[in-house]
Amino acid sequence: MDPDATAGGGPGGDAASPEDLVFDRLRSALPGAVRIYRNVRWIAAPEDGGPNADGETDLLVVDPDRGILVVEVKGGVVDADAYGRWYAGRRALQMSPFAQAERGKHRLVRLLTADPDWLGPEPAAGHVVAFPGVDWTTAGPGVRALGADAPRAICLDAADLASDAAASAGIERAWAFWLGAGGGRPIPPRSLEVIARAVARPVALRPLLRRAVEAGEGETRTMTEHQARILEGLCAVNRRASISGGAGTGKTQLAMERARRLARDGFRTLLVCFNQPLARAFSRDPALAALIDAGMLEAHTFHDLARRLEEEAGILPPVPGASDGPADLAAWFDAIADRFLDAVERVPLRFHAIVVDEGQDFARAWLESLPFLLDDPAEDPLYVFHDPGQGLYRTDEVAALGLTPYVLQEDCRNAGDIHDLAERFGGRATATVALRELPGGVEVVSAEPGAQTVDAVRRALHAVIDDGRVPPGDVVVLVGMALHRSDVWRARVFGNQVLWNGSVADDGHQLGLAADAVPEQPMDTVLCETIHRFKGLDEKVAILADLRADDPRLDQLLYVGITRARDHLIVVAPPAVARRLA
Repeated sequence: MDPDATAGGGPGGDAASPEDLVFDRLRSALPGAVRIYRNVRWIAAPEDGGPNADGETDLLVVDPDRGILVVEVKGGVVDADAYGRWYAGRRALQMSPFAQAERGKHRLVRLLTADPDWLGPEPAAGHVVAFPGVDWTTAGPGVRALGADAPRAICLDAADLASDAAASAGIERAWAFWLGAGGGRPIPPRSLEVIARAVARPVALRPLLRRAVEAGEGETRTMTEHQARILEGLCAVNRRASISGGAGTGKTQLAMERARRLARDGFRTLLVCFNQPLARAFSRDPALAALIDAGMLEAHTFHDLARRLEEEAGILPPVPGASDGPADLAAWFDAIADRFLDAVERVPLRFHAIVVDEGQDFARAWLESLPFLLDDPAEDPLYVFHDPGQGLYRTDEVAALGLTPYVLQEDCRNAGDIHDLAERFGGRATATVALRELPGGVEVVSAEPGAQTVDAVRRALHAVIDDGRVPPGDVVVLVGMALHRSDVWRARVFGNQVLWNGSVADDGHQLGLAADAVPEQPMDTVLCETIHRFKGLDEKVAILADLRADDPRLDQLLYVGITRARDHLIVVAPPAVARRLA
């Protein structure tokens, strides 16, 4: 049912119904911002907690600036006898049309405000009865000629509906009666959507998003195991190799598996990456935990490793304090990276094998320094996994190491439609073949930056978690800018859904925590992270937001962000970006 649909005659040119006549007049007379819904059916419980009952309202008038009016329409000749019984022609009515409108008003208000998305207090509400076929003057003298519950102010008769001006005046009279000097209460846009969804939402029934996600997970696991078998054959004959591949080719899973097997086989192994969230995922992965506890495997970011070595060497620069700003923290990270090789030379820590993931994020000096942590820098196993297309921080320098190259060409992570969208932004160097043929789901929402984007993310979270029944921990919100600049992060609380990131302060600035110092994510929260820092990771459902049309690295951000979603992707983007994604 669409609001404001044009009324007309029935088949074969039948005369318009009384409801059509009233709707047409009010639609013509009232401002365009006022929404009018016809034949609103509902099921709700009465106020006393009794059983649910169905009902119907002929017209619902929603004025965003004032509130709602429930309009009951009675056509033809209408009579009320001395006992309060009402008749339409010769047909006895079960109750007064005024009582019927009043009941509908109260139940609709309770139904709407019970929605978890309803924002603010109850709407100001009134009821009106329209008699398009009769004239009030024939009822007799007095403003309450039809009874104590039927004042003239809330009646629309044939004269009130004879012209747009008369209809507008009649509705103004009803508003003045119900609102008095108060003027009503504006209805927020979010609550207007609740009303539209409740009374006019087209519905298509589909399987829960959760079921589609679960089906895709088994398919992904099988394909990643296939990739692991291929890599094992490669590594059996190559102790030093660079493994490149586009997003979704399983590089991170393969890096973890290679590190696990090396450590299991007696090699004291270092697994190192650039981003803290990825290092945290390494250290908490069940397949690696026992080896980490046994001292056979260490997992760090490059900067955490540098901090540890420099602290042991006694050359760690002073750590920025709480009063220092983001620039001080960034300068400190640069300083410890510059001192890395000096610390390696002073500290006896050595490994038998090193596995680097997201190698495109490493500066050339870092890549060339890491082998000096090996017992034999020239011969011990060294594997670097990388994707030149994801070089958001710097240009990929892995080739400078002279390792045996191997290219992964099959996307075993992303559902088919997600893969196809990402390929448009990845460039030829990252081109892959999708192994998952079945689509997962891609939604593109056009929204201006600021309040529109925040509201679109709220609706996306509601659709995925509340409607789709996907657990919050299987959803990630990724933004295309630093969190301290993100409107989405500043909003952070969306009804029942709360965004979380243990690495930043409430204002979004980084705390400079080591990976093992970040607290566990609460189960009922949704991780919010930047696209930059989520590289190497993925999630069942990803929501992208806060993308800038003028960002010089927009294509790379889209490529990286899109491919973080394994099974379902929602992109909230400015109109110019949304058009590119269509």
